[in-house]
Amino acid sequence: FLICMGLDTRPEPSRIAHAPQGGPPSSAETTPVSALMTSSVVTATLSTTIESLASTLLTHNISGVPVVDADNKPIGVVSKTDLLRLLADHRDYHNGETLVVSVPKGVLFDLGSGFRVDAIAGFLVGDIMTPMAFSVPQEAPVSRAAALMAYEGMHRLPVVDQSGRLVGLLSSLDVLRWMAREAGYVVPSRTRRQHDAKP
Repeated sequence: FLICMGLDTRPEPSRIAHAPQGGPPSSAETTPVSALMTSSVVTATLSTTIESLASTLLTHNISGVPVVDADNKPIGVVSKTDLLRLLADHRDYHNGETLVVSVPKGVLFDLGSGFRVDAIAGFLVGDIMTPMAFSVPQEAPVSRAAALMAYEGMHRLPVVDQSGRLVGLLSSLDVLRWMAREAGYVVPSRTRRQHDAKP
């Protein structure tokens, strides 16, 4: 089928207007994203199964991961929203065996009645991910990354090296923590739930 959409007249992310400011640059303009990003990034590939994705998100207590190719270059993102959308699209399947995923420590999660295992068992991350991945170089200032995330409505932004390979992940929570610390607040690097989750 064909979906017709109106022409997007928004400026390209690289052309987002930057209001000129007087005086010395702010710390957001001088601090690189590499100072905030998470370096040990959990990723998925096009061939990652939906069951494996659900288990990964629950195990690490995260809401989404970058999707990378064989060269570890980001090609998309996949999130809980994508997974829930897939489940919702198959909600008309009658009640029966439900999808149960397991995580370390022997914990099982039943994703709800009405969702048959065979309804989504054949899907892979490549089938449900958002195929466009914005990214920023690791030397980019925090202000540029924050502007891109706000402009595009993104909660996580892949950080790449000069060859385009993934070296980190910047989340909206990372930016908020950094802002709070810059203002003098004591903020832990992880939430309590993240401490309980496997690193």
